[in-house]
Amino acid sequence: MFKWLIIKLISFFFRPLSCLVKKKNVVILQTSRRYLYNDNTRYLYENLCCEYRNNFFWVTDSKEIKLYLKKKNFKFISWSNPIKLIQTALKAKIVVDNGNSYFNPFGICDCSKVIKISLSHGIGPKSTVGGDSFSKKQKYIQIRDINKFDYVNFTSEYAKKIVGLEQFQINQKKLTVFGYPRCDQFFDKERNKLRLLQKKQTKKYFPNFCPEDKVLLYTPTWRPYVYDFPLNHMDNFNFKKFNEWLEENKILFFYSTHSNNAPKNFPVNLKRIIKIDHNLDPLFDINYFMQEVDVLINDYATTSTEFAILNRPQIFFMPDFEKYTNVKGFTENYKRIMPGKEVTNFQEFTETILNAIINTQNYISTYKSESSELLKKYYDKNNSNATKEISKFIEKILNEN
Repeated sequence: MFKWLIIKLISFFFRPLSCLVKKKNVVILQTSRRYLYNDNTRYLYENLCCEYRNNFFWVTDSKEIKLYLKKKNFKFISWSNPIKLIQTALKAKIVVDNGNSYFNPFGICDCSKVIKISLSHGIGPKSTVGGDSFSKKQKYIQIRDINKFDYVNFTSEYAKKIVGLEQFQINQKKLTVFGYPRCDQFFDKERNKLRLLQKKQTKKYFPNFCPEDKVLLYTPTWRPYVYDFPLNHMDNFNFKKFNEWLEENKILFFYSTHSNNAPKNFPVNLKRIIKIDHNLDPLFDINYFMQEVDVLINDYATTSTEFAILNRPQIFFMPDFEKYTNVKGFTENYKRIMPGKEVTNFQEFTETILNAIINTQNYISTYKSESSELLKKYYDKNNSNATKEISKFIEKILNEN
């Protein structure tokens, strides 16, 4: 209570001050947590720093990220130096984020002179404000928060309409369609082939990697409710047995957990089942890593849309489909547009993995129409240079007034 009161008092001073301070060509970028360095803002930030060499600042409190940025001679701000952080915030003309909240210490960036841009985090059929069981208050908060931005970025005209206008009720003038900076790399087919072959990040996490090893990535999305690691609910599945099967078939299984609401009871201490821990490796970039992945295991995560650009096999396991539909909801019939097979038990799961690895092109062809429709709706492949287009958009704003 005392801390909250102090913050309110400081904010009471800085909010009006922010509107009096002359804004300079300062741009502040951040991602969902100050101890991470990833997502669309990372790619945009590095491009801005390299191409324009202007006053672009990353927000971080991570020692590892600070060291990385210092080596590149990139600028950053941190709560370890609050005076510099506040001074920079007061001068900022633009703040950029991936999600539905922007950098705003003590309400400084609420000033109308500060342009707020959301690059968005992920797009796909699950991009809704909630299902039937979501309360009006929960939906209202999501709509209110995203509408605080001056511009919100989407990946296609369809997504702009269905998600931006209809779901989140964003003013038409605020909507942009640039695509995602983190996905630009997926359109370079030769680089994708090279990274799939080299598997540099895979070797970092698994030093005993052999050239014949195949890589699976499992990206279960967050749920707006308490949940177990989903594979615990697969019929006839246990992690020890799965680890042995992976070893026999020379396969590695990587998995990530969502930072918003991580599952309970996830696997640990298994040789070939490897957790991607952002706390241990804040520089880890899942979009770079996806180029090393042979097969994506998914449920409702929007990684499905992005992996479809790579045109590689996907497999789906959704033990709580009905509950998720009721609570979170979809923009359309999700199962009809999934670019891969849905599995329900261990035998089916392992058989489908081997099929996807051994008969890759046949497997991909089986779900070609679903994959094409998913991309046509949720990621316009013409948006293959989002980083450049958004950089130009920001430069235009900076050059105004």
